[in-house]
Amino acid sequence: MFLNRVAGDYWDQVRELVEDWAARVPSVARRDVVARLRSPHDRQFSAAFWELYLHETFLRAGFEVESHPSVSGPRPPDFRVTRGKERFYVEATCVFGTATGSGATARRQALYEAVDRIHSPNFFLSIDVESIGEAAPRTRRLRADLERWLSSLDPDNIELVLGRDPRGQRFVWEEQGWRVWFRPIPVRIEARGATDHRVLGVFGPGEAQWLDDASELRRTIRSKGKAYGVLDAPLVIAVMVGTPFHDEVDTISALYGTWKVQFDINSPDDARSVRGRDGYWGSPDEWRHTHVSGVLLAHAVAPWRVADEVPELWAHPRATQQVSSLPVWRSAVLADNRIERIEPSQPASSFYGLPAGWPEGEPFSREHLAD
Repeated sequence: MFLNRVAGDYWDQVRELVEDWAARVPSVARRDVVARLRSPHDRQFSAAFWELYLHETFLRAGFEVESHPSVSGPRPPDFRVTRGKERFYVEATCVFGTATGSGATARRQALYEAVDRIHSPNFFLSIDVESIGEAAPRTRRLRADLERWLSSLDPDNIELVLGRDPRGQRFVWEEQGWRVWFRPIPVRIEARGATDHRVLGVFGPGEAQWLDDASELRRTIRSKGKAYGVLDAPLVIAVMVGTPFHDEVDTISALYGTWKVQFDINSPDDARSVRGRDGYWGSPDEWRHTHVSGVLLAHAVAPWRVADEVPELWAHPRATQQVSSLPVWRSAVLADNRIERIEPSQPASSFYGLPAGWPEGEPFSREHLAD
């Protein structure tokens, strides 16, 4: 695991936090968590730290936390948390997206993840990987060049052309055996200016045409929601999303249903968009799975990001019993057919007892940052 190998004052602070939090886990559960934290496999580490993060969060919020509590069902969730008369179960799980193999597939995935981090408030990108280099892509300059190119374009004056067609705006990147075509796709006018939307969405021949994180999230929630039998308190499914491509649209589609086009066969021009009935929670005329009071979502939680990450609790509109949000969580609730959000009441740094700007210092020296 990366954290076991990297040196420096910055990383010493991170390791100290992990050790302190692990020491607060009861000894029986601690052995398993620590073993996975020491795993050379990043996904094992990420899953273990997500559980550790949740354990620490509930402790600091004043809950008594039981790991793998005794229940009447086939197996227990990860935690039962109790604070006064409030009690509920929590199951921690992770969604990493489709597993990538080694070699060329992994290098291509690394390119996708790097490009998806660029700042592009007015455009999505189509990407078509014509050839994959023998070495991992050096993406820092590529990201800067793409941002510069996109900022020079007028989203109201773009001819939408995809693939390797010679027409239209394009950015072709060639380096060390790589040849990649990028095409701009304007964001709709009312959604422009947002800084947190997913940049990549359309892929070239041979690639997945559209990402489908919603289906994987829905499958994960459905599996966890039925795994424990009848519980004597509400269940919250806490999902750490490890793929960079997941966004709010995926969450809404997983919980409330994907968008579909509905039209009258006798009037095909009169089409409208409607929510499908494939959402885990169903719809206002038929709510389902009311024993799952909420789904807590967080993105790529890592030890060095605990002061920055804001998990979001999506509350079931008609849960059998609601659970209250914590001061460091954002809440998302359905109200009048739209999602309303309540921002956290306390910064994560103060909640976890960390100074502003933690971890202090630089993670890498200049030579580490060089391409």
